[in-house]
Amino acid sequence: MDKSGFAITICTNPADALAAKDLSFPLCHLAYSVGKDGRLYRGALGVNITGGLLGVSDSGIDENTPYSPELMRELKRECDARAFSGVLCDFERPPTPSTARFAYESAIYFRSLGMDFYLPEAYASSAPGASLLISSSVTDGACGDFYRSAVFKYGASRVALVFEPVCIDFEMPSPRADGSDRLSPAELDEIMRREKAIPYYSHELTANYFTYRSADGKSRFALFDDSRSMVRKLDAARRAGFREAFVCYPDVVGSHQELSSLLI
Repeated sequence: MDKSGFAITICTNPADALAAKDLSFPLCHLAYSVGKDGRLYRGALGVNITGGLLGVSDSGIDENTPYSPELMRELKRECDARAFSGVLCDFERPPTPSTARFAYESAIYFRSLGMDFYLPEAYASSAPGASLLISSSVTDGACGDFYRSAVFKYGASRVALVFEPVCIDFEMPSPRADGSDRLSPAELDEIMRREKAIPYYSHELTANYFTYRSADGKSRFALFDDSRSMVRKLDAARRAGFREAFVCYPDVVGSHQELSSLLI
């Protein structure tokens, strides 16, 4: 795929919106959430912030949150007021009956208006036609193969990569790397300092790794992303046929020139 067909959007919270704007990429403003009542709530987004995408989280939703038909209209009114071109649903919880219904109706509604509408891959069957957010955090296979599989399954026009930094640690020889093995950046730095670890780069996983022995003598494997692997993961997605990607503002600081080279 030609580089000119690839787009990168920076996701930012309100506090970083002005700094993110200086990087000259389109922005997605993660300033909104759905509350327990199923209605839209807005964070402290500056009155002069306009353009880009509206990013809404499901942080206030639980299994008892009702479906509110007003939510879709509230999103549209906010898009109109701030000249947003569409909505990105930054949903982390599994779909519920109410969010699945919202996804289905909103995908139809916003597409009919010619507006962008993004949902996590978990909503693929709930919202036919919506753009799907595919996570970059591949830990059990070749990164490029995973991206090509997503393009084959959903179509290039429907997938968008979301860069989610990997930072995990697990016991060898098992390749199992679930959430219980997840590390914070501070924990990773402490392990590297303590073990005097020398990281290597895996072309297959498109991430960095090192091995070490825990206090109980067991071999462990740490896998993590940095700015270099971020750029290479986006390039792998571009080569696989993805047409767009999303990265968060803290992750892109210092790497915007490298990311810009993917667009040339």
